[in-house]
Formats: sequence, C-alpha cells, structure tokens
Amino acid sequence: MFFASCFPSAPWPRRLVACKRSTSRSSGSPPKLRTRSRPVSVEIVRTWSGVTSRDRAEPYLRHLREDTLPQLRALSGFLGWEVMRRELDGAKVQFVVQTRWASMEAVLGFAGEAPSVAVVPAAARACLERFDERVEHFTVAMREGAGGAG
Repeated sequence: MFFASCFPSAPWPRRLVACKRSTSRSSGSPPKLRTRSRPVSVEIVRTWSGVTSRDRAEPYLRHLREDTLPQLRALSGFLGWEVMRRELDGAKVQFVVQTRWASMEAVLGFAGEAPSVAVVPAAARACLERFDERVEHFTVAMREGAGGAG
C-alpha cells in the first residue's frame, strides 16, 4: 500500500487516503482509490449569453453591476461570476455570463423549479436584442489560477 498526496491546494474538498497496488496485472483495472467519508461538494458553472447593440452594452453592464450582482451575493451558494464581452460585426456586442455555484441545490435556489430556463429580468431584457432562453450547467472538473490551483 502506498499513500497518495493529499493535494492541499486542490479546488475540491476530496483527500486521497490510500491506494492498494495489485501485485497481479492480469485484471487490467486501475488501482482503487479511497476517499475520506465526507460529502464531496461539486461546483456548478451556469453559462448563458446575450447580444445587444454597442450603445446598449454599457447600460447592460451597469444593470448587472448595480442590480443583479447584489441580488446574487445575497443567495446561499453563490460563489462568483465572470462576464465576458466581445465585439461582433462592429455594431453588436455579445456577452457571456458564467455564474459559479456551490451545488445544484444552490442553482435551484436561484433559478427555481426549471433550472435550465434563463432568468432574465425585465431591465436586462430592455438592454438586450436577443439572448439564450436556456442556460447550460457544467461541473468544474479542473481549475488553475495565477496563484496556483484553487
């Protein structure tokens, strides 16, 4: 038996405890890893996009900053967000919004019974020409940042 690294800077709360190496390679299966018996949280990223005219881009960002973000911060399980922007054909701007959540239960606390349906308040709709009616959810598999993993 050998002991695996505990990954102290890993973004997930899982700690590898031990791995038994099989002396027989005939099974062809990889070594079995055990984890400590505590729940493993799964971070969820909720992704959505919308398009607006160049002159409505700043009002949309203002709405996100002044109205949406304070409401999100008040929700249990909200971990943060990124708002990405790119210029399209010179007259249009696309935004991609990715919110991070501690669990799917936290997403349900925000989105309600239909978590794949976009939550787009009237003020945001007034700024956008078109937007995704549905969102996509992803679990975070790996993350690396400038300060190391985490």
